[in-house]
Parts: sequence; C-alpha cells; structure tokens
Amino acid sequence: MPTLNAGRYLREALDSLLRQTIDDFEIIVVDDGSTDDTLSIVDSYGDERIRLLRRDEPDGLAGALDDGIKAARGKYIARQDADDISAPGRLARQVAFLESHPEVPLVGTATRMITDSGHDIDFRHVLERPTIDDLLDSNQFVHGSVMYRKKEVLDATGGYDTLFETSEDYDLWLRLAQEYPVRNLDAPLYTLRLRQESVFADDLLPAKLFGWYARQRSRGDRKIDLETRIQKDGAAAIYQALSKKEQAEIHTEIAQELLRYGRRRAAFEEAMRAWRYSPLDIESLEIAGLSLAPKRISRRIISVYRSKLNKQIIERNASPEDTDKLTEAGIP
Repeated sequence: MPTLNAGRYLREALDSLLRQTIDDFEIIVVDDGSTDDTLSIVDSYGDERIRLLRRDEPDGLAGALDDGIKAARGKYIARQDADDISAPGRLARQVAFLESHPEVPLVGTATRMITDSGHDIDFRHVLERPTIDDLLDSNQFVHGSVMYRKKEVLDATGGYDTLFETSEDYDLWLRLAQEYPVRNLDAPLYTLRLRQESVFADDLLPAKLFGWYARQRSRGDRKIDLETRIQKDGAAAIYQALSKKEQAEIHTEIAQELLRYGRRRAAFEEAMRAWRYSPLDIESLEIAGLSLAPKRISRRIISVYRSKLNKQIIERNASPEDTDKLTEAGIP
C-alpha cells in the first residue's frame, strides 16, 4: 500500500484489509515522505501484520511499489491504494482463483466508484478475459484491485519501471500480458475513491501520456532517445513527441473523463483544445456540446453511455464465442 499524505482515508483502507475473511497476510505500507498524520495512524494499530516502510523523500509511486514488492514475504502481492477500500472477501476470492488457475499470474476485480465523502458515483464492470489487444485499446484493470504472483511477475517483467511518473501499473500489465493470460473477476470486490484533486486536466494529462507511451513500447515502438528525454523532462517529453492528431486524441480522452465526473467547464476547454489540434474530429465537438447542455440532459446521456459500456462488457463476458476462441488457443 503506497501512501503520500493520505491520512484522511488511511484508517478506512487499513480497516478494510484487517476485516478480510482470511488473516494469513501482511500489510506493507510504503510511505513516500508523508508530512500529515500517516505515520501516527499506522503506529496506532499495533498489529504485527502491518509493516511500515519509510522513504524520507518522495521519489515516485513506481519506486514505492517496487520497494513494497521487494519487502513482501508472501507468494502473492495484492495492490491497494491508501484511499480505497477492499471488500471483506476480496483477498480470499483472488487467492482461490490464482490457486485454481496456476497458469494465470494476475487477477483484478470490478469496482465501485465513490466520491471523497463516500457517495456512490458509478459501478465499473470489467472484462473477465482481457486479451493483449484489449489492453492495447485501453487499460482493462482497476490498478488497486489487482493481485499477482510475485515470482512470475518479477521474472517476466523485472517489476515496475521507475521511468513512469504515473500509469506504472498499466505498463506492467501490458508487459505481463505479452507472456501470460491475465484475468478479472467481474465482482465488486474493490472500491475506488475518486478524490476531487485527481479529476483535473493537469492530473489526467500525465496519466494519458504515460499510458500512450506504455502502449507504444508494448507494440515494439521503443525509442531510446525519447526515454532519455522522459528522464529529463517527464510527461512533457512525451507530449512533444506526439503528432497534432495524437495530441487531439489525448485531449479528447481527457475531456471524456472530465465530463463523466461532472467537470463540465474543464471538459469543454479540453474538447475545444482537441478540436483546434484536429478540426475534423467530430467527437471533440460532441463532447463540447454535451458539456454546454443543461446539466439534467448531459447527466442522462452520460448515464446511458455508462450503462451501454457496462452492458457490452457483461455480454462479452457471457459470450461463448470468446470462451471457445480462448479454449482453442489453450488459454483458460
């Protein structure tokens, strides 16, 4: 569990893990230089299953995750963010799945999405049998929901790439899916908290850019010179490497997310930025129009869109055609 100044939510996250239906596990809290009450909260538990790793200076999420993996003594690693919540049966169900599917190194879950204060926003279904093509299209995992086999993941990928300021999980899943089948349980075993500060264009842009870069590397388009520039300039180096059309696609994706989570003005600004980069892009104009529509109408359209996406995933999970294709390929 990596954490940086998440004391406001940390107790709820830890309590959710301590309420699991199994108890043979350890909780490794990797503190990346918090200045709030994080350390005192962890110390207050006095539970030998909770271990604290302190990093005196913030050094990035990927590095914190890598430190946690190296310190872990178990066979399986379960991700959990410090502001999220695990359902009581989460760990037991994921362990049972991995034990009965030894050829699968990683399994995620569906998720509830809540606000800062705990009010429901959405329910996200997940593809149970995502392929590498699915992952190249978009991230098919809720990162905090994932459990994986420590040895297989480290052997296949070497762990998290500290080049990534964000989207480090997505990069790891892409590299793993090149070698192994990966799976999801389409059950709401994880609750993702969407904090207000995380739903801003300035925060979404680096995630989208590093996600783009992860896909390019997975496709074999690895540019050493770009890696060098990323080490120096971070996400800005990726943005500068994009064509105008690719920049427009990034801004359109950001506009979609902003609109989905109610940030209508910011969604309009991002959509218009996308349109300026690619004037023939109709989708950006549609998003701009939705962001200007009366709130009641735009909410209704967004609700229908969410339902449509979830229905497509449910139908795909139930599709015998998909199951038959995977079985023929020797994939469970």
